[in-house]
Amino acid sequence: PAPIGGEGLECDKMSKEAVKAFFESYPAKYLANANEIMNGIQHIEIDSYEAGLQDWTPKFREEFIKRRGYDPLMWLPVWTKKTVESKSLSNRFRNDMKRTIAELFDENYFGYFAELVHQCPGLQLTLEPYDGPFNPFDVAARADVLMGEYWVQPATWGWNWTADVVAAAHVLGKNIVSAESLTGWPHLSKWQNDPYSLKSSADRAFALGVNRMVLHTIAHQPWADNFRPGITMAFWGTHFGRTQTWWEQSKTWFDYLTRCQYLLQQGEFVSDILCLNKGLSDLPNGYLADICSELQLLNLVKAKNGKIVLPHGKTYRILVVSDTILIPEVARKIKALADDGVPIVGNRFTGSSSLRNYPACDTEVKAVSDILLKEGKMNEAVLAGVMQINQI
Repeated sequence: PAPIGGEGLECDKMSKEAVKAFFESYPAKYLANANEIMNGIQHIEIDSYEAGLQDWTPKFREEFIKRRGYDPLMWLPVWTKKTVESKSLSNRFRNDMKRTIAELFDENYFGYFAELVHQCPGLQLTLEPYDGPFNPFDVAARADVLMGEYWVQPATWGWNWTADVVAAAHVLGKNIVSAESLTGWPHLSKWQNDPYSLKSSADRAFALGVNRMVLHTIAHQPWADNFRPGITMAFWGTHFGRTQTWWEQSKTWFDYLTRCQYLLQQGEFVSDILCLNKGLSDLPNGYLADICSELQLLNLVKAKNGKIVLPHGKTYRILVVSDTILIPEVARKIKALADDGVPIVGNRFTGSSSLRNYPACDTEVKAVSDILLKEGKMNEAVLAGVMQINQI
């Protein structure tokens, strides 16, 4: 949250012009000043999205027409929770609105912000790509370094987001998976955490796939040691630093964390299963999978020798498709992979999610599904399908 005096209007994140104005008025000035007094800044981070829903920008209507193929004007009452023509068609328009918003966020905010960052030599973009009106897996591709977050147990915040970030990093071939680590809830931490109580949360993150910890939080302490606890980030976070009572005794634990991160950064995660958009909850206990977006399925995924192959060489044995409502381009790509021998696990496709080319789009999607099932190239029922293929 912004500090008192720092509140104001949000940048229009669906407009390149607005993002450029923001970048030039703040980050660029900060970078210029920082480069004069130190060795420079290495990373700019976009933290987790906490700004609420943005659903309009001056060029939204023309962008919608270009991307979806029809004018949204007569359908806009749907966005105010009204029904136009029918509930089914109204839901399709909502899907088209969400898809357009997500694409504009991805391209004009995250993508363009990355371009501006990379205009500064050596500067990298660190990104927490979740919890906003965009596809987290598409947005993840804009980062140089991906970052999740996890809170000290028994708090549950962040763990699902971190699992998605880890899966995205695998698909994108990013070896470093960072996480805002060991954040504490005020009513649970209360300066009472120590390495013993923190270790299980850190170990769980390592097992999940995190291999770089960004400790939350270490506040600058400009005063002498007799001022304790000194400056904090209010009551948020586990407070690391020299004003902690156990700081001088913590070296052995930090050596352990350092060694774990080093070793985990040397390896490569192995998974047999790639899920489209979602699907971890559909898998049996004990199964992990990576996740790709529809855009990544269309542009990155290829088939070779009956396996899925990504540009950086990672392979998978199975594609799990949890959704039964797909746009025709995605259905066609799934069929192409199946024709090349990739096992597909999912249920019968029931139609398209969009109003674009309706109703022909439904006919095409259903036809693809019928062919896959008739030719035995798709196993219905996700759980049974994964278990069956795993035994081959």
